[in-house]
Amino acid sequence: MLHEPWTVLTDIFLCVESGYFAMYFLSGPRYQVTWWWGAMFGFLTATAICGAISHSFPPSDWLSIVFWQATIVCLPFIAAALSMALISHVGCNSPLWHALVSLKLGVFLYLGVTRLTFLYAILDYVPVVIIYSCVAFSRSLVTLSCGLLLTLLAAAIQQLNISPSEWFDNNALYHVVQMIALYFIFKALKPYSKNH
Repeated sequence: MLHEPWTVLTDIFLCVESGYFAMYFLSGPRYQVTWWWGAMFGFLTATAICGAISHSFPPSDWLSIVFWQATIVCLPFIAAALSMALISHVGCNSPLWHALVSLKLGVFLYLGVTRLTFLYAILDYVPVVIIYSCVAFSRSLVTLSCGLLLTLLAAAIQQLNISPSEWFDNNALYHVVQMIALYFIFKALKPYSKNH
């Protein structure tokens, strides 16, 4: 019997969706905006797989602990790929920005591994999303901006423990809102994928 069935199920749906988006964008030209988004979706896919396995077992089970640690390790790579997509989108591909993203990745990997809390992933991700959303909105990419802002709503749901019911908790709702957000992001970026 699964420990958190709805969280596991929504994690699996999130994995399938982000996996498809990753394959779609990663088949395009390397290191373009959409390629970095493909990398972000790829890291999200790995995170969703680890999360689904972790939530399948009680929190005290060793498998849950190991896969939760793997989930936390994957999360900073999502923010790093998103940061690289933003840098590529605004055309600031200098080595300094790449070094800053690498430094930020290192700091949040350390915090995530030593603290094992989802909060640091949110703190890593939110500033990038806010900046990227503003850039998208300023360039009339309203669908992209809305998708990014929806990811913030999803993060707030998760962190504030907003649960519609006892069996459909904040994590399951977080996944559902995140899937809607990712669809908007994919829809906005699809025309920029030069390979399709």
